[in-house]
Amino acid sequence: MDKYRSSTTPSAAVLLLCFCFVAAFCAAPAAAEPAVAAAQPDMAPVVISVTPLRQFDAHLSGGGTVGVTRYLLDITAHKPLSETLGVGLNLVYEFADYNFSTPVTFSGVKPWGQVHHLELGGSVGYDVTPVWSVYVAPTVEFLREEGAGWDTAVAYGGDIYATRDFSPTLTLGLGAEVFEELGKITPLPLLIVNWKINDRLLLANSSQTGPMGQLGVELAYTLGDGWEAAAGGAYKSSRFRLSNSGLYNGGVAEEFSYPAWGRISRKAGRNTNFDLYAGAMLAGELHIDDSAGNRIKSDRYDPAPFLALAFSARF
Repeated sequence: MDKYRSSTTPSAAVLLLCFCFVAAFCAAPAAAEPAVAAAQPDMAPVVISVTPLRQFDAHLSGGGTVGVTRYLLDITAHKPLSETLGVGLNLVYEFADYNFSTPVTFSGVKPWGQVHHLELGGSVGYDVTPVWSVYVAPTVEFLREEGAGWDTAVAYGGDIYATRDFSPTLTLGLGAEVFEELGKITPLPLLIVNWKINDRLLLANSSQTGPMGQLGVELAYTLGDGWEAAAGGAYKSSRFRLSNSGLYNGGVAEEFSYPAWGRISRKAGRNTNFDLYAGAMLAGELHIDDSAGNRIKSDRYDPAPFLALAFSARF
């Protein structure tokens, strides 16, 4: 853990993890598709996605504005072990740069600035019967503002859920996501859906490698010639350790919102994809807890427009 104690961005560590990730899974055999990818039979062993996202300035209810620029790297790998058992790994690194202007609730001072999020997760999927499958996906995360120690910013938890294939075109599932996030236990229900309504229309959870994550649902329409249009909504939240030298020394910041978006996508060849997202973060809230877990500051922001462009490649 010592290598995470530095307050600088762990670029070398992230690059090394990426290399190990790809090397470990590119040799995946072309056998039956793993259980964890059952809803996406064309999934490649390794998918790498890079996404810049700009959330434009929105007014805070207490006065002032807030905006954020994010850069997201996501590497997802799947490997079948048998016709009924599959495993996977997921590596995520996100850098977020917040811009506050005279935030009155936070004493007119920028409450936090640059935030790092490093996540490493695994998954196991098992087809219990030809129609029933179970999934377990543990995850460990490091979430910190620049200047906070990586060892003080550890969160852990995971997902567990079961799915049933009601037909070749309809899969539904239920489960839960539970995380211990820097002194707070957060349980969330999971609804799994993959419904091919017809040859062009699909209702499904948002992409794991997309900027909104899987806690959302999209209705997608295939336009033809490699183009696709979609609209969706999700729930997003984040808790991270604040800098040891800031105004809220060693505290924890929390942000959550309900993003709603439209998406237009274009396949560029067999294994590459471009996704343009446009939408708004709705009902956004910002909170600060002290080091003992007591809520000391809270504010809301108006609907915040955002744009994101995701590039993904399959190997």
